[in-house]
Amino acid sequence: MQQYCIMCHNAKAKTAGIVLEGIDWSDPGANSATLEKVLRKVRTGEMPPPKLPRPTPAASTAFTDWLESQLDHAASTHPNPGRPAVHRLNRAEYANAVRDLLGIHIDSTALLPVDDSGYGFDNVADVLSVSPALLERYMSVARLVSRRAVGELAMKPVEEEYDAPRTGGRGRPERVSDALPFDSAGGMAIDHVFPLDAEYSIKIKMGANEKELRIPVKAGERILGVTFLRDSAKPELEAPINPRAPMAAGGAGGRGAGMTPPPPAKLDLRLDGVRLKLFDVGANARVDKVIVAGPYNPTGRGDTASREKIFVCHPETAAGEDACAQKILSRLTRRAFRRPVTDRDIKPLLAFYHSGRAERDFDYGIEKALRAMLVSPSFLFRVERDPAGAKSGDVIQLFQTIRSGCA
Repeated sequence: MQQYCIMCHNAKAKTAGIVLEGIDWSDPGANSATLEKVLRKVRTGEMPPPKLPRPTPAASTAFTDWLESQLDHAASTHPNPGRPAVHRLNRAEYANAVRDLLGIHIDSTALLPVDDSGYGFDNVADVLSVSPALLERYMSVARLVSRRAVGELAMKPVEEEYDAPRTGGRGRPERVSDALPFDSAGGMAIDHVFPLDAEYSIKIKMGANEKELRIPVKAGERILGVTFLRDSAKPELEAPINPRAPMAAGGAGGRGAGMTPPPPAKLDLRLDGVRLKLFDVGANARVDKVIVAGPYNPTGRGDTASREKIFVCHPETAAGEDACAQKILSRLTRRAFRRPVTDRDIKPLLAFYHSGRAERDFDYGIEKALRAMLVSPSFLFRVERDPAGAKSGDVIQLFQTIRSGCA
């Protein structure tokens, strides 16, 4: 330092804003920010500048090796990881949290706006801002999710469309999904959840022509009315029977509609684990879309996977409803907030429950409390909390990585 550096980087000259005069070399970690710059410049040969006295390569290597070891030791002895920002769930994390909490799969790309990104990532806490419009969207999605999870008997019928992949259909001989038969070509697979025990209508759109042809299809002991929208106007299959079919609440994976290659061409449709076949639809037929509409004439909330996750108890009398509600909300809140909860967390949710219970019934009270839970900051944000007894400036270990040896 004295021989090659202080002549330019002293308190008077301050070349490039770097002052090395007065540094305590017995404690390099105290000036780590400055000495990290020195280490890089000397190691790459940028300093000392050309045409000025320079140390020998051996002296330069000895200095940089010593300085690197001192800085590494200081960093490991006194780590400074910085302060984590409050992390809002991005829309992918939100969908995953809803899935794990309630067993409901939602299309977050359709329900929530695109997240801001930083450094090419959309999960950087510093750029995940919150706007009034986003809060309104969260409230809307929370209403949708809670109604679907609990089962809202007053739910109005809606149509849900599932489009076939653009690569499927005509001209593609490969099987496009594990949910479809091995000999299928093109087509599509969907995972639809029926929110209530009710009637639903199912439409399969084939080709570009909107002419409808309703046919009855036997599934076990039931007759399902499936509407096919076909290219051809030839009425080989007629007899419109029961365009709506009773279905139990819930859903199962592996539903799909696909085409097997000719001959003979046929439509192989799977709904609720039942394989349904329609033959002679033409060698060039293809599935473009599946449309499920309902619920119509609901008869009950059913026994879905979501209700199983929520209703860990069922009160037999009105006197036991409050205790059951407390148990349900305590369990859900512990998982939704990702931390132990207290009465301070539960009481506001119980207030929403009582409001819904007074308005309708026990289940609706739980639905309103669930709706409030899903818009709580404790659910929407991940916060790293300091342990009890921590002081300002303390470094807190969040987790420990366990390294296992491998050959």
